[in-house]
Amino acid sequence: GEADPRTGEGITKPGDFTLEPSSVTIGALLDPSVPAIRSGASLTEALAALVRTEAECLPVVGADGTLLGEITREDVLMRLS
Repeated sequence: GEADPRTGEGITKPGDFTLEPSSVTIGALLDPSVPAIRSGASLTEALAALVRTEAECLPVVGADGTLLGEITREDVLMRLS
């Protein structure tokens, strides 16, 4: 399934770009199993989501589901140390 472009849910993974570029949509490259995290989540919640999903980064969404940016594992670990 394709990720929801409003919420930013989904993320690409290594190897997703091995297909013929002209035949693949961006939505087809997104992994809907990687959740977005709300901007009001704590650093420990973000780290837990990163560990649980084995993702290097997560999309960050506002209360209305608008994509605000992303947070990386490194971002979280630097601020927790």
